Amino acid sequence: MTVLVFNQPYAYRLPVFDRVAQYIDFTVIYLSRSEPNRKWGESTINHPHIFLTDRTIPYGTEYFLHVNPEITGALKRLNPNTLIVYGFGPTEQVTYLWGKLHGRRVVVMADCWELTERNRTRRQRLIHRVMIRHANACLAAGHKSRNYLRDRGGKNIIICPIATDNDAFKPSFDKPFDLIYVAQFIDRKCPQFIVDLMGLLQDKNILIIGEGPRGEVLRTIRNATFLGGLPYSEMAHWIPKARICLMPTLEDHWGLVANEAHASGVPVLTTLQAGCADDLVWHELTGYILPLVPYRWAYHIRQLLDNPALLAKLGDLARQSVEPYSFENAANAIIKTIKRVTQ
Repeated sequence: MTVLVFNQPYAYRLPVFDRVAQYIDFTVIYLSRSEPNRKWGESTINHPHIFLTDRTIPYGTEYFLHVNPEITGALKRLNPNTLIVYGFGPTEQVTYLWGKLHGRRVVVMADCWELTERNRTRRQRLIHRVMIRHANACLAAGHKSRNYLRDRGGKNIIICPIATDNDAFKPSFDKPFDLIYVAQFIDRKCPQFIVDLMGLLQDKNILIIGEGPRGEVLRTIRNATFLGGLPYSEMAHWIPKARICLMPTLEDHWGLVANEAHASGVPVLTTLQAGCADDLVWHELTGYILPLVPYRWAYHIRQLLDNPALLAKLGDLARQSVEPYSFENAANAIIKTIKRVTQ
């Protein structure tokens, strides 16, 4: 049996785990049913799973640590021969140690990269290095997380892509919105930048989806339609309604909305601080990767909106580029890794 220790049921991960469980003996131990800042909506779990007692501790302004003392009892009952540990928190560290002490094969799964981990303490950096170096294999979310694992001595690294339901997102000819911005309304997601940008684009309209403490600043935008926070299942209806997706960020492990936009044939504007930049989103091919300078974003937006042929070309390339970022390929990466460490 393989056991994956994962923080909570993410709607875009559940189909991956469902597929893995169809082919191998696989159980997921969830450390929490949900985290306060994530609202995915109701999801059906079709793979064997266990929920531990939820003990979620805020870490900083938007992250959480999970402390689950009963993890060792759950591992003893399940008695897996292979463990996959997602992340480096307290429960994940206990899981890793349990696996090593009991002679199990241990795989580290991560979507972090150099930028997201830059403020870690010396102790945290050492924990990361030890867990990665002595793991039997590693699963990386993308090229940047692969490089992070490789630079810390990780071996047998396989990319398990961040994916969405590409088939659910279809290009639409009905596009009432020039722009779309989907995000948590927090400083890291740059809502003030959106306000400044729209000040330069007052003849354009924008659809805004999300919620958060910085939401009020967005209410000053003219020609904006607000939908609030929507469940994951409704994104496939709204994202294709826009011509361009805006994803400004100061730091992102990945940026799932880029997958959703690309699957919809919608080019993405983002920054180098997004994990998906130079991985899924490519400058001048599937969108633009730009510094957070409003007039530069405004220039490229106008260039695209004034040139339907260029907009369509980038949209077509975006849709093609997202095809490998699928639930099937993510599941196959997990299965391949398990087979590699058990042979």
